[in-house]
Amino acid sequence: MEGTKLTEAKRCVLELIKRMNPQDHVGIVQYDNQVDTVLPLSPVSEIGSVVETLIQGITANANTDLHAGWLRGGEMLAPTAGQDTTCHVILLSDGQANSGITDADRICKQISALAEAGVTTTTIGLGADFNEVLMTAMAQAGQGNAHYGERAVDLSETFDAEIGLLSQLQWRNVKLSMTNNADDIKVINSYERTEDGWRMPSVAMGSECWMLIRMSMKEAVRCQNEHGSALTVKVQAVDSSGQMFNFQGQLNSLPATTETEYAAMPAHELVERRMKELSAAQLQLQIRNAALAGNWIQVEQLLSQFETMGKQEPWIAASIAFTRQLMSERDESRMSKEMLYKSRKMNNRLSSTDEMIFSMQSDLEEQAFLRRKSTEGRRSET
Repeated sequence: MEGTKLTEAKRCVLELIKRMNPQDHVGIVQYDNQVDTVLPLSPVSEIGSVVETLIQGITANANTDLHAGWLRGGEMLAPTAGQDTTCHVILLSDGQANSGITDADRICKQISALAEAGVTTTTIGLGADFNEVLMTAMAQAGQGNAHYGERAVDLSETFDAEIGLLSQLQWRNVKLSMTNNADDIKVINSYERTEDGWRMPSVAMGSECWMLIRMSMKEAVRCQNEHGSALTVKVQAVDSSGQMFNFQGQLNSLPATTETEYAAMPAHELVERRMKELSAAQLQLQIRNAALAGNWIQVEQLLSQFETMGKQEPWIAASIAFTRQLMSERDESRMSKEMLYKSRKMNNRLSSTDEMIFSMQSDLEEQAFLRRKSTEGRRSET
């Protein structure tokens, strides 16, 4: 990383540290083909002006030992990890993992193990040359977020989103399971499976995570008749003080109706919106695969379907212009990144507890970690 990208990265890190609490701890690692600890884990209250001097001294060198850079940061935090502490690695890279351990499965296995021990990982890719598949997989394994910016100027909002989320975190290590439910139940989101359920996103003040499930009407009726409810869920989560909580909820008993009566009922606006988002997420992955295969005729066909969805969902509509631009330029690399990150966002995002139908202006007024950006790799435009 060099030039304006490195300059902006330094500025963003300094701004992030300024927004941390005095009792928080921060450490900084620089990596290329070697790893250097720029700042050992230290209380924010004690680093003063020296941190700016240290950060400004970071220089660009050769190669990218992505794993070693992440590992140094993880090892720095591991001794302090525990139920009452939030430990988080933010990994920033603009290049391919071409030094040290580069096998994605091996890297992600280590990241997952450290996340289980209490050190989570968010990844930020910058520019056109990083490996988006590896960076999103690392974030998934690390129970964190995956961001990317096309340009140096796009970094600031990403760092704003991360510090905003971390500073307002209310629930982490959120896991959901279902009991006494339908045999054919299916989770539509791409949440990670655990031994007995699914891992959900951490939840900040004023936000909520959500899951869309599908079951047959026959099974729903059977479950309600046998168990008193068509759906029962259990949620386990750790609060900001480190205390574990368990919650359980179930659907109220629903009245039986005829098919005619059911068809006449109004659709639930929020459920319909979530269904459209997840359908769009699946379609974006298809667009990505077609672009990577160089099949631009198929991309055009899929994009036409995407535009049809956009007529009913403003957030999808706002995403179309940039996708069209990438298609006209036949830019499969940028298309791959935008479609992968946008699909992931629509699948797993936090939403505001009072979220309304999307509009560009209302979205700008949201906190950065709750925004539904029209372009994942670009900053929100005023």
